[in-house]
Amino acid sequence: LPATMLLFAFAGLGGRLCFLQIVEHEKWLQESERNTERLFLMEPRRGEILDANGNPLTTSLPIKRVFANPRHLGPRYADAARLLAPLLNWEERALAERLCPVICGTNRYGQPVTNAFVNLRRKVNAETWQQVTQAMTQLTRHWVQSAGNRRLTSSEAVFYRGLRSSAIYAVDDYDRAYTCNRLASHVIGFAQDLELKFNQRTVFQIQGLAGVEAWFDNKLKGIRGWRQTETDNKRQELVAYRDAYLEPKPGL
Repeated sequence: LPATMLLFAFAGLGGRLCFLQIVEHEKWLQESERNTERLFLMEPRRGEILDANGNPLTTSLPIKRVFANPRHLGPRYADAARLLAPLLNWEERALAERLCPVICGTNRYGQPVTNAFVNLRRKVNAETWQQVTQAMTQLTRHWVQSAGNRRLTSSEAVFYRGLRSSAIYAVDDYDRAYTCNRLASHVIGFAQDLELKFNQRTVFQIQGLAGVEAWFDNKLKGIRGWRQTETDNKRQELVAYRDAYLEPKPGL
């Protein structure tokens, strides 16, 4: 009898494996690709405007643009707001409302999902961003230590990993600076940071709106780069599985 039950158990497992790997192969392949494949967009450095002697009248300075994923913050959003508000120049209550997870729909299994994208602050320098990352690391460590000596469950471990690595994140960006203040401003014009849609994603791009900035916008803005790759469960790139890479081309 035990041998018969064991035989039926292995037969059931074998049938289940065949069903998953043959009948539902395409379904789970697509699910795997959605979970691991990532498209990273890289904004180009906008070109400078020079005077007749080659001195820059405008330039682009490297900065960070900071975002949040409320889905990874979960019920800890108020603690994060209290810590990050002075660093990002936010009022604490307003930042808590911004970071609070809000149900925005359901997944294909009918389960509710929350918002996963919040634009927090642009024009953040490297020093401030380092303070933000250190603060989030310390806050995550404090939350883990508050659990005491008990072992974290697998769901808790996944939550805290996402909290540390993806709840607050930044992308490289540029800020347009006018080195001569208002000198010839009516000729140079100005450029503004605009929110655009690219390949069903929200991107931000500096676009000329007046003067030379607008007249030569196509030459100044450069060409956006991109990287198609795969990531592990910590959202870190697996370079060996990188499919394509196009370096951003700076503007003229």
